[in-house]
Amino acid sequence: QRLTLLTESAILEAIDEMESAADSGDRPLFLKAYEVFHARIYEATQNQYVAEMASTFRYRTGPFRARRYRTRADMLQSIAPHRRLVDIILGKTPAEEGTIIRRQIARDLLVSVS
Repeated sequence: QRLTLLTESAILEAIDEMESAADSGDRPLFLKAYEVFHARIYEATQNQYVAEMASTFRYRTGPFRARRYRTRADMLQSIAPHRRLVDIILGKTPAEEGTIIRRQIARDLLVSVS
């Protein structure tokens, strides 16, 4: 599915805000930007069912995820995989690399809730 220029711009703006907050070590701002980033991705699916499922899951696992981002280093470390995710969404990543990254995201998700 193709993204609109507005949707693509919103996703890029959100990841930039995440990175800026991580650079400054501002944890509350980072966590807010992190949630906005994911909300933009859900909106980009243009599928209300998928967006609701993902949002509900994120709400339930939020406390576990937030514990992963206690320090500036933790926040900065999370930027690269999120940038790779953006590249996948925007079609800038070869399909086989996208598959590898999706598997890594799934593993990270399991670790965050265990």
